Amino acid sequence: MVGGALSPPADMEWAKPQYTRNQVDRAGTVIIKPLPVDWTTPEWREAFAAYRHAVEVVNNWRSAHSYPLNCFQTNLRTRARKTSQQPLVSQRLKRFESIHNKLSRKQTETMQLSQMQDIGGCRAVLPSCREVYELAESYRSSTRKFAQDLVGDGKDYIATPKPDGYRSLHLIYRWIGPNNNKSWDKLRIEIQIRSLNQHAWATALETVDILTKQALKANQGDEEWKRFFLLMSSVIAIGEKCPLVPGTPGEIRHLRQELSDLSRNLDVVHVL
Repeated sequence: MVGGALSPPADMEWAKPQYTRNQVDRAGTVIIKPLPVDWTTPEWREAFAAYRHAVEVVNNWRSAHSYPLNCFQTNLRTRARKTSQQPLVSQRLKRFESIHNKLSRKQTETMQLSQMQDIGGCRAVLPSCREVYELAESYRSSTRKFAQDLVGDGKDYIATPKPDGYRSLHLIYRWIGPNNNKSWDKLRIEIQIRSLNQHAWATALETVDILTKQALKANQGDEEWKRFFLLMSSVIAIGEKCPLVPGTPGEIRHLRQELSDLSRNLDVVHVL
C-alpha cells in the first residue's frame, strides 16, 4: 500500500481480533439490551455478567481496527498532499458510546456490529470540491489491490446530500494483509473526503449538539436548529456549485431570508 506500512513495527503491539464475527455480532446485541430492573435477582447478575463480557468483545473489536486505520491514514495523507498543498488529515476510532447509539437507532437497528463500516475512520479536508473529487479519483483509479479493497462505489453525499444537509464523500475499504499476516483481514475502514466549508458545517453542527445537549447529528432535536443547518448546507452548496439539499429554497435570496429569521430566533451567533 503506497505511503503506509504493510506490517506492524517490531516495537509496537497492535490489538488483533480475538473473537469470531458471530461472537462480535452477539456482543453488539447484548450491549443494547436493557438489564433487568431488579439488581438483586440471579437474572440480573447473569445479564450483567453477559454485558461485561460483551463490552470486552466490543472493545477488542474496536481496538483491532487501529492498525489498518493507521495504515490507511498514512496513505491518505500521502495522497492528499499530492492533490492539495493544505490538506487536513485526521483519524479516529468510533467511541464505544457511539457504537452503542448507532446500534440502538431506529434507522440502523438491523445492523450487525461486524458489518459496521465506520468503526475506524480517517478524513481529509481539502480547500475545494474540485480537490475532493480529484483525491477520490486517485483512489478509484488505483489498480493496486494489495492492502486495500474498495467496497462498492462509495457514497457521494456531495452530489446527493443526506436529508439533514450532511455533505461529504465516503469510500469504504476492506483491509487485505500480506500472506504472512492475515490477522486484520476484511476489517473495514471508512475514508471521508470533504471540503473546508463542508467540514465547517459538520463541526458547527457537532458543536451545537454539545452546547445545547441535542442529537442533531442523529437527526434528532429541535426542528428550528435542524432547519437552520439544512438551509446552511444549501447556501454552501451554491457557493461550491453543487446540488442543493432537497426541501430548501432554490433561490439564494429566499435562503438568506429564512436563515436570517432562524439565526435571530436561535441566537446562532451567540451560541457559536
